[in-house]
Amino acid sequence: MDMVPAVFAHSTIEMPDFLELVLRSKSKPNVEAGVREMRVFVMTRYQTLSEVTSADDLLSIIRDIGRCHTHAYLEARLLHRDISFNNIGWYRDEKGKARGVLLDWDLAAEVNEAGEPMGATARHRTGTPAYMSMRLLESHDSSHEPVDDKESLFWVMVSAMTKKHLHGSKFFKAFRRGGQDMWAQIAREKKAFLENLLRPKGSKWPEHVHENFHELLPTIIHWATDLHWFSMLLSMAEVPNHPFWNNRGGGVTGELAQAKSKLIRLEALFGFDDHIPVGA
Repeated sequence: MDMVPAVFAHSTIEMPDFLELVLRSKSKPNVEAGVREMRVFVMTRYQTLSEVTSADDLLSIIRDIGRCHTHAYLEARLLHRDISFNNIGWYRDEKGKARGVLLDWDLAAEVNEAGEPMGATARHRTGTPAYMSMRLLESHDSSHEPVDDKESLFWVMVSAMTKKHLHGSKFFKAFRRGGQDMWAQIAREKKAFLENLLRPKGSKWPEHVHENFHELLPTIIHWATDLHWFSMLLSMAEVPNHPFWNNRGGGVTGELAQAKSKLIRLEALFGFDDHIPVGA
């Protein structure tokens, strides 16, 4: 599959060799023996999302990452768990089409038959906060699910469309708060972003979107609508006897499953077509 990096050589530097390198470094990070190791890979050099300049290219890349994520989950039983702006590369194929590559699988976890992550970090919240799902940012004991990675892809696309991106734009300063004690606040900021975006003239974000990507705003609004609905259902699920559910034929479980399915299928990007068609 061309949507994962081609690795030509690799090596692992074990403890205490890695600790020796750390001790020699200027930053002097606090690293415990047995916790870290250095892995070195030699692979193709891909272009970064900062180098994308057209809406067609960006949409093609984001779609490829969605397909790659789903293939990895269904076929290799791997969940990436750290989709972010810097973990996506791209290149042009022989036809000149921009193709996305999902990088940095260090935090990936194998999943069991029920689709649940396995291993020592299975119950850990992983990812880059600015790109993590609202659900994970709010919860201390939730394990990663495919829907969380698909939401991360939404924030990647928002970042790629924004002048100076999430990590440089003043508009998204609140997304860059440090420390896990601030994660719930980041989740609230993300919910506010979605709510404002879905109000007529309620968001100033389109003013910060690069003109090359304005045509993708309807796609983002569609996606934001699906995310906002899912987030609202998760909140309402905590009060299953609320009158809100009286007119919802599918009930709590059914409504949540349907909303989650739309996000996992990336309906906003692919419509009702299968986003991993045979031969993709």
